[in-house]
Amino acid sequence: MLSFYGNDTICLDFTHGMNAYGFDLATILVLDDKREGFPAAFILSNRQDSKALSVAFAAIKEHVNISPKVMMTDDTESFLNSWRTVFGVPEKRLLCTWHVDRSWRRSIVKLIKKPENQIQAYKVVRCLLMETEEEAFYIMLQEALKHFNETDEFREVKNYFEHVYCKRTEAWAYCHRKWLGINTNMHIESMHRTIKYVYLQGYVYLQGICVCICVSADCVSIKSEKA
Repeated sequence: MLSFYGNDTICLDFTHGMNAYGFDLATILVLDDKREGFPAAFILSNRQDSKALSVAFAAIKEHVNISPKVMMTDDTESFLNSWRTVFGVPEKRLLCTWHVDRSWRRSIVKLIKKPENQIQAYKVVRCLLMETEEEAFYIMLQEALKHFNETDEFREVKNYFEHVYCKRTEAWAYCHRKWLGINTNMHIESMHRTIKYVYLQGYVYLQGICVCICVSADCVSIKSEKA
């Protein structure tokens, strides 16, 4: 599955709370020609840093070497940095809209005290996110920064947004992903919820896993299964 669809679009994400031993589950998921998601590899790791992920990706590369056109991740750089080290730079890197939106909401609540101003700031950035015309987007972006800079309470949001997101608009703005057929990592989120709430209380044999990699700080083990 990974070798067949892995050169088109892949999604990567971590989920927490899968066990009592401090190991998190990372999933590499591919999209087929109907844009349905299929998990192609799982990584169990007690670390989420680039070094640990690089070890896991190197183990995957022993089985298959891919070069995806689009890679979608959460709103961190660990997946991208480790993937780039092992597989090279993907043609297009996208941030999951759900993760970006969550980061914005959390930061706005932290930086702005008044609820009515929180709502106003969120509406501004959400409209930016959803604008599909590139020229209109960049006009709106400059207007948003100007608006945030006019009021003391909004100025911290302006500094945060300018520092964290303005330099990588191609990774999160809808206008830069119109024809890519993907906005969020909800394929993975849905699968992780199923594992947590349906299978977590008992034993389950996960069919269709191409490669399962268990990564700890000191060792790597690989188990391959046929679908």
